Formats: sequence, structure tokens, C-alpha cells
Amino acid sequence: MKALLPLLCLSIFSLASCQSDESDNEATPSTYLKDSYSDDDIGQYMMLKDALVSNNLDVAKEAASMMQIHLDPEMAEDINHSLNVLISSPDMYVARKSFFLMSEMYFEYLHHESPLDHEIYLQYCPMAFDNAGAIWLSEDKAILNPYFGDEMLTCGMTTEVLHSSGVSNE
Repeated sequence: MKALLPLLCLSIFSLASCQSDESDNEATPSTYLKDSYSDDDIGQYMMLKDALVSNNLDVAKEAASMMQIHLDPEMAEDINHSLNVLISSPDMYVARKSFFLMSEMYFEYLHHESPLDHEIYLQYCPMAFDNAGAIWLSEDKAILNPYFGDEMLTCGMTTEVLHSSGVSNE
């Protein structure tokens, strides 16, 4: 019986140390959304990306809708389907998959058709979608992964930089 007493005390202490008050359990989700974005297709794309980084599906859908409004009509035809799927996404996985498909097309558009007034970074996460990999665009060189959010926030690398004069490898 004497041997059980220390074990019982240790068990009670362990249980008590795992308990916390309610304020500790009310974690607020991280947000990587900025106060404002430019009112053009690039700005709305960046808001969409930041909403996915923040795991905020409602803001992502809103940004996708706004991006449709600001896209060049010829470009809108090419990526409109992916944006529509994202807007009607039931969950973050579908939204992120649509974002990836749209990002590939949008990169090609920016690379070949659109004049830029500042650098845009092409970033890549090799672990996205069961290690198939996925790209996204960013105005910041720092990695904020839209495919994993806080789970793997900085997973990825910059692979290319879009300039007003073309593309350079990182």
C-alpha cells in the first residue's frame, strides 16, 4: 500500500498540471492579413493568399470574388473556373487546391503578359498536396505558406523573381 501512495500522488499532480483555466484554451487564430491591399488583381490575389495562410475561408472567398472583378477579361476566362470553385469551396482543402491551379495560370499570365511595377516572388512548397508540391506568388520574400497555414508556416522556398524586365532565378 505504501508503494501505491507515491504513484497516486504523482497521478493526481499530473492530472492537475494538465488542467488549465478557460482563458488558456481560447487560442485566437493567427492572422497574416494586412490592413489594406491594392485594388487590382495582384492586390486581391495577395489578399487571397494571406487569407489562406490565416486559414480564413470567408476572406479567401471574398478576395477571389474581387479578383474576378479586377482581372483582365481575357485572363478571367482562363482562371475563372478555379476562382469559382474556390468561391464555392466547402472547406480549406478544396479552396487551397483551387488556389494552386489558379496560381499556376496567374503566374504564366504575369510572366508573359502583364507589366509589373514591383517584384513578385514565385514560391514553392514541396510538401503540399501529399508531396506533389505547389506554387504561389508573394510580394514578400519571406515564406508564409498558404497550403499549411500555421501548421507549417515557413515551409517553402523562393524559386524565381518576376521583375518589370522579366524573370530571374533565385
